[in-house]
Amino acid sequence: MNRIKQLLCVCVAVLLATSLWAGTQQQKDFCGVTSVTWTGMVGTPVIDNINLTVTGKVRYGIDMTDITVTFSGTNLASWIPGGPQDFTHGPVEYLLTSTPGDVDSYLVTLTQEEIGSNPILYLYKSDEAYTNDGVFRYLQSQGKNIVPVKAAAQPRSPEEYAQYEWVLISEDADGDNAEIRAVTLGASGLPVLNMKSFSYSPDRLGWGEPDNGSLTDQARSFIVQRADHPIFQALGKQQGQPVEVLSEINKKGLMPVAVHLDHTLCLAIAYTRNIDDYDANGPLQTFLHEVPAAMRGGKKYICMPIALSSTRYLTSEGFALLDEVIRYLTDDRPTVDLPFLQINSFRLNGVAADIDQMNNTISLSLDITKPENRDLTHVVPEVTVADPLTHVVPLAGEEVDMSTATFHAFAYEVTDYINRRVYEVRITTYNPLGIDEVYRVGDEVTVYDLFGRRLMTTTDDVHTLSLPRGAYIGVTADGASFKFIR
Repeated sequence: MNRIKQLLCVCVAVLLATSLWAGTQQQKDFCGVTSVTWTGMVGTPVIDNINLTVTGKVRYGIDMTDITVTFSGTNLASWIPGGPQDFTHGPVEYLLTSTPGDVDSYLVTLTQEEIGSNPILYLYKSDEAYTNDGVFRYLQSQGKNIVPVKAAAQPRSPEEYAQYEWVLISEDADGDNAEIRAVTLGASGLPVLNMKSFSYSPDRLGWGEPDNGSLTDQARSFIVQRADHPIFQALGKQQGQPVEVLSEINKKGLMPVAVHLDHTLCLAIAYTRNIDDYDANGPLQTFLHEVPAAMRGGKKYICMPIALSSTRYLTSEGFALLDEVIRYLTDDRPTVDLPFLQINSFRLNGVAADIDQMNNTISLSLDITKPENRDLTHVVPEVTVADPLTHVVPLAGEEVDMSTATFHAFAYEVTDYINRRVYEVRITTYNPLGIDEVYRVGDEVTVYDLFGRRLMTTTDDVHTLSLPRGAYIGVTADGASFKFIR
């Protein structure tokens, strides 16, 4: 009898233990977790519904303090915490609630994958940038190890940048971002390809208007400005030749802007958007821009601004350009020299000017008795430059108003779209048959024409022979006025 009781007790104990174990299993699996995803996930997560754990990896370079985990399950109602979490200190505990209202705790452990060999640092602002960037996808298709990293609020350590081969800045980057600005100016110690539209000022890096590119078909092409550069030599392109980079545009295409960083290079130009009529082309400005390696601690920099939304339309020429830009950035070929900025000759109404190259002044005297010299409001000076890679502004052959050049110097600049040299054009007139009338000024006098335009303020005597024909009004410092006629 005792033997039977013992057997019955054992059976009851086994049944009870089995029931408890089954109940525990049911409790641990109550949410039916079937999948887990998170920011920057790579590979397949390991979900353990027995021990209530999730393990997995995130791509290298992701911000581990900003990881959002999402759960899915057959009976899952909700989980906490929600939103971004910090995984830098180890696993994060999540409380999952089933539809019946039961709660259980899962530990999620995430680690970064290895950076891999020959990595390229891709700095971006929003997660959609690299997924929609035709340049990013093209490099991936070539087997390049391109590592997307969200631009930080401050530059990273030199050791972190040293892991990478070179830097690609996304067109969606924020121009005021501290890391983007620092990397552009050389803080990474790496070659940089910048897809962002920009301009420079002497004291800080500023960015161009986001809509500065033409909206016409011209937004698909640029014009070669420096055919002597290694990039265009490799492509076999000639000076002034158009190169079609995009087959079509999505809202914006090529994004050239004005660059004001002296001693840097304009390699190619493209049309900007017309300020007055957005459906028309504006002036040509710098598209392909190089900051020589000597200005960046020995590392090269190229800016090739193309709107992110249009990078999926890169042509075969566009991909070839991209390949050569990258090859140039990462090899040892030297850049080209700056162009020679000089106006060689200046003629107005057939009269040659004297050019002082030391002081950047252009002076000429016009015989006022000749009809063509009496009205200088619509004249076309003839200007030649020393270097065919440069041009003058106003453009040679362009009509200008030089009627006040006897009072104020008229500026002509010679430029390669970036570097500038400004000349002051001064005109004097004379009348070989006339008599010079001199108005003694003494104190300060402001001279106006009959339209009320201020021509000059002077304390010198006014010589009428130096003025174009017309009537003038002088106003003294105490408010007295006088009229004189030339």
